[in-house]
Amino acid sequence: MLKDIVSAEPLTGYRLKLAFEDGAEGTVAVRQLIKFTGVFEPLQDEAYFKQIRVNAELGTIEWPNGADLDPDVLYATVTNSVIDLESRRTSDVVLGRTSRGAMSLNIVDLMEGLFQDRPIFHSEADFQHAFSWHIRRVMPPDGQVRLEFKPFPAEKMYLDIWLPSLGVAIELKYRTQRLVLKTAAGESFNLRNQAAQGGGRYHFIEDIRRLEQVVANKTAKAGFAILLTNDPSYWEPSQRNTLDDEFRLHEGRKIGGDMKWSDPNRPGPKSVGKESIRLKGSYDCIWRDYSPPGKEKYGLFRYLMAEVSRKSIARGT
Repeated sequence: MLKDIVSAEPLTGYRLKLAFEDGAEGTVAVRQLIKFTGVFEPLQDEAYFKQIRVNAELGTIEWPNGADLDPDVLYATVTNSVIDLESRRTSDVVLGRTSRGAMSLNIVDLMEGLFQDRPIFHSEADFQHAFSWHIRRVMPPDGQVRLEFKPFPAEKMYLDIWLPSLGVAIELKYRTQRLVLKTAAGESFNLRNQAAQGGGRYHFIEDIRRLEQVVANKTAKAGFAILLTNDPSYWEPSQRNTLDDEFRLHEGRKIGGDMKWSDPNRPGPKSVGKESIRLKGSYDCIWRDYSPPGKEKYGLFRYLMAEVSRKSIARGT
């Protein structure tokens, strides 16, 4: 379980006295952890540095301009297991420790590396196993990769991939249009048209909701929902009103809040019925190419990724 910061007291020399919810206390020399540049530049003024406060929603400390620090990094520092704070980018966060130190996880880099080995998959299970195997290859020897992990014993919920040493949960979806081809390696693929795009969108958004649940209760530090498809109707906007308008995932759309089928008298796909979904956070739909366009129709695969964190959840509430 992740540990929240419950109190912070500024000291001289750009130091902070921190207390955590489990009773751990200690002093952190902030200037040894980060450079006072960019969003942290105002901290060079010691009077501004002392305006530190605790954000109870995020469980960490922050300054008036919104600059904050990873509570896990601070906890590891206080408990004498220092993690170097690396520069951050989307989907590239210092997530946890292994015996070899801090490890960052970048989903975009992972997908690029996966493409080199597996440009196409037979099924969703094939995609899930290939992705988990690729993660295992890039992790340190003591890193673990769990499949079909059950985070709550009393609930019927399973996470596709669970990385316990990093506190990361990953959910994967693979939706296909009709495609028959043979790869350069000689492997033949015969993908079917899965159709039911409304159900596909719904289940991806439901994955995000499930990840919000495990992140909000601090079972996981972060979660990533990934949808890989060669069906353009997922990333292209619709030219007409449809039953699943609120579940649309086209490029540039922002999803969040309460989402339901547009006609309350008509059920959604059989796999979901009339159930609505409420997301606590909001997420931008940014599609990335997974494979270059081929000569075949539906030969282009693209993926959508939603990163779930306590910060993304707090922004939406």
